[in-house]
Amino acid sequence: MKIYWMPLFLLAWPVLALTEPAETEAEGDAAELAEVMVVTATREERKLEDLPVSATVVDQQLLKEKAAIVAGEELVGVPGVFFRRQGAGAGDMVVNIRGLTGVHGNDTFLALLDGIPFVSAHEEVLLSEIPIGAVERVEVINGPVSALYGRGALSGAINYITREPSGQQEISLDLQGGSYGYVRPHLSASIPAGETHSLLVDAYFEQGDGWRDNTERESANILIKDEIVLSPSSRLTAYANYYQNTQGAGGQIPLGSDGQVLETAGGRTGFIGYEPNEYDRSTFLAALRHNVTFGDNLELETTLHYRNIADNNVLNFFDPFGFDPENNILRVNGFENDRDTDVLFFEPRLTWRSEQHTLTAGINLERVELKETDWWTGQNGFNFDTFEFYFYEINIDYTTGEILNRDHPFWVDRNETYRGDSTNDFTALYFQDEWQVGENTTVTLGLRYDVFERDAQIDSDVDFDGVIDENPLITDKEEHLSPKAAIHHHFSDAFSAYVTYGEGFNSNFGAVWQWDPGLYERGDDVKPSTVSSTELGFKGRGDRFVYSLSVYNMVQKDRLVFVSNPNGFGPPRASTADEFESSGLELDTTFKLSPDWQAHFSYAYIDAEWNAYTVGGTDYTGNQPVGVPENMITLGLRGQVTERMKLWGAYYKYDDYFVTLDNDVSGGGYDMVDLGAGLDLPGIGGNLTLVGKNLLDEDYYTLFGSNVPYNATPGLPAHFLLTLGFDF
Repeated sequence: MKIYWMPLFLLAWPVLALTEPAETEAEGDAAELAEVMVVTATREERKLEDLPVSATVVDQQLLKEKAAIVAGEELVGVPGVFFRRQGAGAGDMVVNIRGLTGVHGNDTFLALLDGIPFVSAHEEVLLSEIPIGAVERVEVINGPVSALYGRGALSGAINYITREPSGQQEISLDLQGGSYGYVRPHLSASIPAGETHSLLVDAYFEQGDGWRDNTERESANILIKDEIVLSPSSRLTAYANYYQNTQGAGGQIPLGSDGQVLETAGGRTGFIGYEPNEYDRSTFLAALRHNVTFGDNLELETTLHYRNIADNNVLNFFDPFGFDPENNILRVNGFENDRDTDVLFFEPRLTWRSEQHTLTAGINLERVELKETDWWTGQNGFNFDTFEFYFYEINIDYTTGEILNRDHPFWVDRNETYRGDSTNDFTALYFQDEWQVGENTTVTLGLRYDVFERDAQIDSDVDFDGVIDENPLITDKEEHLSPKAAIHHHFSDAFSAYVTYGEGFNSNFGAVWQWDPGLYERGDDVKPSTVSSTELGFKGRGDRFVYSLSVYNMVQKDRLVFVSNPNGFGPPRASTADEFESSGLELDTTFKLSPDWQAHFSYAYIDAEWNAYTVGGTDYTGNQPVGVPENMITLGLRGQVTERMKLWGAYYKYDDYFVTLDNDVSGGGYDMVDLGAGLDLPGIGGNLTLVGKNLLDEDYYTLFGSNVPYNATPGLPAHFLLTLGFDF
């Protein structure tokens, strides 16, 4: 059911204007709930109720209640956002916002760290790169925001905001332990240094055995941030962060043709794969942000950011062509990747504020450099006796875990096949005007112009003879213009409505390895993928509640595809095609039940469909995309039981979703209950927090497939986290 709401809105707006809700002095309860501030949506600090977008804030208290250990877990319960976990226990999350799925990983939404784009050289978001332990707040914007932030922000943006010095002498120590051998000591110290410096040192170490075989985890993070007052009109924020993480990737559980999980050695907790199978990453990042004001109206903010990410990942890739359930055989391809990424980002942004206008203009300069090497392991080569071609095949009896072809004469270990050296350059100009047309109406207009270029030198085994071939440099350069427009009208202090139009884009450069001339040919007709979105929203509050309601329609065009080479020979050629459409509704409301208790309810409905979609010569037009549940519900409750004790809980429900392109197989829906309790310990100046997740111990799986069902990753079973905290 598509939502064609624009004609309805055009009729309804004059009626709403003439029948404004009665002016009420909202009680303190509702006013308190409405005071949530957001910076991501407009680059200016605004109340949530004043934004012409659908937005969600996961603050420090919610992060504690959700007990998010890896980035992505904090997104549970956010309206319109759904994630599937890959690798069981790893931070490898496949996320979609408003039903828009990616071509290569998470390439349909934008991740930000303190407002700085956090996109890999492969033009996708890797949430596992986010140092979640250093984050105190997450802001989620649903809908395209490319007019402000550029590439990647087709369906929305997630801004991870790191901790800030408090300006006072504060030291906190948290000792956390949990199920499956999980431990994490965490020290945070805010230290004023005279009248001009406020220093923060925040560090933690964590390790855990994992609930499945081969899901051990170990990581450490240290954040040092200094806020310096240079003068009454000038301040500087400088910080550096180092994050190291090693994570077992877990095994893959195959699915039958009906989408049912097959019985494997060890069941849900077992490892079916070829070891080692793990992620190893270290990240160093640093940023400088200088703010200076000129008089009362003009402010210049300049941001300089650098990060280096070093990865060594040894993984098993599921090979659907070798899956043989009649003989209990699961096939994977053994893969190792060593890569080093350097990112440099520079942005001066000028803001002018008057009684009627807030004008923002900025320049973005970003360079992403990647050097990487690939190796493959398994049975490989062409057998002239049988006329069979093998591609690094590792055949596993999934009922026993035995490797069946380790002694095959065509087996090779760590065969180097690829060396890549690429540079992505992004240059942009953007402008936005928030115009206070009248006392109750704000019009927002924005425009951004992006130019982006990739140079890729890829040497690879083009002819599969085991020798690395030198290939010519490949270059592509594109540009894009992203507009936005919104009108937001307050009919009263307690009720407002808005309509927003925005466009998002993705560069469609795709993964760097997709430029390997041995695999694909870069076509001249590849252009950016675009999303156009229109949204109608209502925000309001009563004596004891606040709410937001939005309906939207979003259309994506020109997704990256690979088609048969028009020359009749050679590798597939990159091109653009297909069209996706999503309409839906998002409701988020919070009720103040009493001075000490509040309830929360959110609901999202997504109606996603392919308007044009062809894969491998099969037309799937009219079908729904895989991995997108139609309905998502969250119910939450939190309150103060006694002066020292508080309780909270949440119920999450996600519908089944389609697993195959033909929509014949569905599954993966689940219900989950989390509960938590906090207790102040005044005698020792501490606090105790206990969080239980998936307390119903539901055996759910996240499911993956394409033309047929592929594999499943088990969801986390019931587990607990206990934290003892001290404030000094």
